[in-house]
Amino acid sequence: MMHRRLPRLTILLMLASMAFTGCSHFGDDFTAYSPEGKWYDLGYKLDLAWNQGGPPLEVLAKSQDGDLRRRALLRLSEPGNQQERAQYIEILSTAARSERAAVNRLTAVQVLGTYKDPAANQALIAAYQVPANANDKNGMIQVAIVQAMGKRNDPASVETLLAALDPKNQEDLRAAAAHSLRKYPDYKTSEALLASLKQEKSTAVKREVHQTLVQITGRDLPADPVVWEQTFQQAAAKGEPLAKEPGMFVKLANWWSE
Repeated sequence: MMHRRLPRLTILLMLASMAFTGCSHFGDDFTAYSPEGKWYDLGYKLDLAWNQGGPPLEVLAKSQDGDLRRRALLRLSEPGNQQERAQYIEILSTAARSERAAVNRLTAVQVLGTYKDPAANQALIAAYQVPANANDKNGMIQVAIVQAMGKRNDPASVETLLAALDPKNQEDLRAAAAHSLRKYPDYKTSEALLASLKQEKSTAVKREVHQTLVQITGRDLPADPVVWEQTFQQAAAKGEPLAKEPGMFVKLANWWSE
């Protein structure tokens, strides 16, 4: 009878160890398959729970296990040391452009988006230029890059965001670009948004474009490109700034949409 109880006892001990160590990947650890495709490889599960495969730089240098690499990328939070930070950005930049698994490229992009160093934004711009591969059929990586740029407010991102508004791009990407441009209120952005409002056929993208125009100009106008164009022309003729102090209703709407 003892030989039947041992596996159960081992599993219970494994579950308890994961729970008490506060493992944030508990579900992933328990359901993970080993590289050999074995669901019941308890040693592999315990190694995930306790060590996450080892130090992140070591994992990324030696392991080809996609799940371990993803976890290692997640642990590369921005360090205070400049030399170490530059090393991490280089690793994340390479991962965002060339990791075999799309989810790992996406992870690298999301981690880069948390960095304050301007070099991280340059890494995002470089990653955006990489064409979607077979594992990224829906362009989710470019969407994630555009979303990250919308949180950084780095002027170097503007050209990439304006390019993402191109009607040839996928709807999700155009919508994300329109939303992210709220961080970049200037004439160039406004003109690009007006052009998009004129030609955009997607209701979802049009809504994002309109809301961004309202937010960056402080003008609560309808989603009518003719009205916006007339307003732009009048402001230019009078030498007035395009943006004005928004009313309380617009302020509240902008705050709610952020």
